Formats: sequence, structure tokens, C-alpha cells
Amino acid sequence: MVVGPVGAYVPDFDPKGKPIIAVKFEVDEANTKPVEESVSFVDINPAFYRNEYADA
Repeated sequence: MVVGPVGAYVPDFDPKGKPIIAVKFEVDEANTKPVEESVSFVDINPAFYRNEYADA
């Protein structure tokens, strides 16, 4: 599985005979709360790590 924003470069790699599933996304900046206005999920991630790829 390859996850990334629409238009991102995906390097060539050998999936070892498995199918490649591509998940593309676009971040809706207008409807995404900034980190400082978000509620932290302390039990899940105390550092409140925000990353487009991980969030997807």
C-alpha cells in the first residue's frame, strides 16, 4: 500500500508479486484545525504528532 498526497512522487520498488494499492488524498486546509486548536489524544500519542501521511 502506498499512501500520499495527490501528485506526489512514488519511487519505483519491487512489491514482490503483490498488488500495489495506491491511496491518494488532498488535505482540506480550510476545514483542518491547526494543531494548537486541536484536542490532543493523550492516550494514543502524547507528543500529538501531526503528519499528512500518518493522518491519512
